[in-house]
This record gives sequence, structure tokens and C-alpha cells, in this order.
Amino acid sequence: MRRNMFLATAGLLREDEEAACLPKTNSNDWHDLSQELHEAADQGDADAQFNLGEMYRGGLGVSQDDRKAAEWHQKAAEQGHAIAQNNLGVMHYRGLGAPQDDRKAVGWYQKAADQGYAIAQFNLGEMYRDGLGVPQDDRKAVEWFQKAAEQGYAIAQFNLGEMYRDGLGAPQDDCKAVEWFQKAAEQGYAIVQFNLGGMYGDGRAISTEQESVAEHSVKRARER
Repeated sequence: MRRNMFLATAGLLREDEEAACLPKTNSNDWHDLSQELHEAADQGDADAQFNLGEMYRGGLGVSQDDRKAAEWHQKAAEQGHAIAQNNLGVMHYRGLGAPQDDRKAVGWYQKAADQGYAIAQFNLGEMYRDGLGVPQDDRKAVEWFQKAAEQGYAIAQFNLGEMYRDGLGAPQDDCKAVEWFQKAAEQGYAIVQFNLGGMYGDGRAISTEQESVAEHSVKRARER
């Protein structure tokens, strides 16, 4: 069954993710910028192709057009642009501007993940966890969540904590679960407080030191 998954993108429209390679500009300048990017993109500049795709995706300086966004992301992705590869994967997953195709989504996530791009590593972990475009494989899901989590990606840290808590794809380990939940909580990922609270309430194996650190992490997350 297809889950309502969170799949991350990066670019102009996501302030909480890595920004696209665009200068800060006023809204009145978007049109001029789109013209400059078109010139560079037509000459094969991968960054310009990616950024132009983002402008079409968001309707900045151009008419909003998912199909053109996907076309420019594809041009950049084929040159090895990791963020474009990830975003193109998301567009295939969602069927935005490109045919809905989980296998193609996985293929583009894989290319970006192999370059060390944390968001793509997380997305690839989601696909393996839910068996979309690939055979379901909790072990591989854990591997990719771990790679993204070690780069500080909070949602991957949270997911990895869940996998350890439930013994999916890795030996069940409450201590490791709490460690990853703490890391996510320290970054303000507030939903983790429910997981930590549930583990306290269930009397799961958490050391006194861990409990003290976790309580502090959750308090910080709530204050943000």
C-alpha cells in the first residue's frame, strides 16, 4: 500500500533545506534573473539549469510550469547535479511535471545519494522502507537513514530512532533509539517528544543519564 510519505526536496522554495545557488534579490528582479539563467542554462551550466527549474517550479519570474521545471532539472541531473537529481526524483514520485514512476524516482535518489547528498539518502531510505520502486528492505532503509542521520539530517535521525526502537532492519535497541531521538530533538524536531515520552511511559530501557539528556533535548525542542 502506498503510504503518505514525506519526501524532501531542496531548492528555492525550501528555507529549511539547502538553498539553490541564487543570489538574494527583490521580487521585481526575478524576471531579469530568469533571463540571465536561461542564457547560462542554454549553454549547459548545470547550476543555472537547476535554478531555472526551481524558478519554473515556484513561478518566480516565469509562469509556473512543472513540466518545464522537470525538463531543466533533468538537464542538470544528467550532468551530475545532486540536488537536481534528488528533486527530479521527487517530481517522478509525485507525478509533477513528469510521469509518476517510483522506479525512476529511486534511480535519481540513488544517484544523488551516492554523491553523499543527505536529503536523497533519506528519500532513498523511505522508498526501501515502504517498498516503493524497489523490493521492501528494512535493512537497506536503515543503511540509508544512517548515512543521512550521520550528516545531521533531523528527519532521518528520527526515522532511524524508530527503526531501532521497533527492531526493523537492525537489532532492537532502545538505547540507540533514544540516542537518535535525542539528536533529532536537539535540532527542534518536536514530534520526537512523543516518542521519547512513550518510551518513558512504557518503562523502556533508558539509563538515568540518557533520560536526563533526553528531557533536556525535548525541553529545548518545545521552546523553539
